[in-house]
Amino acid sequence: AGEFHSVGAESSLSQILEDRVPDKYYLTPKACAGILRRASLRGKALPESLRMALERQAGG
Repeated sequence: AGEFHSVGAESSLSQILEDRVPDKYYLTPKACAGILRRASLRGKALPESLRMALERQAGG
């Protein structure tokens, strides 16, 4: 396997984040609840910040 070097200017995450994002890029409450449910069924621990965000979006 060869090495891949990116060609182009460097940028930081804060330079490319968008202020307004279309709703289609957000997870629905139902989708968030499903992620939480599947993680629980599989015995997988989600990172605390992700779990809290999913619970908040799921409405619980």
